[in-house]
Amino acid sequence: MASSMTSRQIFRQLSREFQLIHPKVKLEDVPAFKHMTEQFKKFQATGKLLCRADNEVQYVADTYRCMLQSTRKHDELMKMYGGKADRSTEESANLVGLTLPKC
Repeated sequence: MASSMTSRQIFRQLSREFQLIHPKVKLEDVPAFKHMTEQFKKFQATGKLLCRADNEVQYVADTYRCMLQSTRKHDELMKMYGGKADRSTEESANLVGLTLPKC
């Protein structure tokens, strides 16, 4: 997937994920965002000079973006469906849009 997206697109998507994770903080104050920005600048010109495979830096960045996005979506699903252990069978069925047969 990284080969089909440019570094700029990956950077924008990573920035968006950081904004969703830290909505009340300026991105420049987030250490992980600072590090990511430094890495993008560092490998912008030197990716091939350091004997890296083609698009390796893009691949790593896209993998990190995917991990952040998946973690955010997982958290949303956990909030929606929750880990309520003492849910009855009927409540569980209703949660996913099913109804139990009447006996």
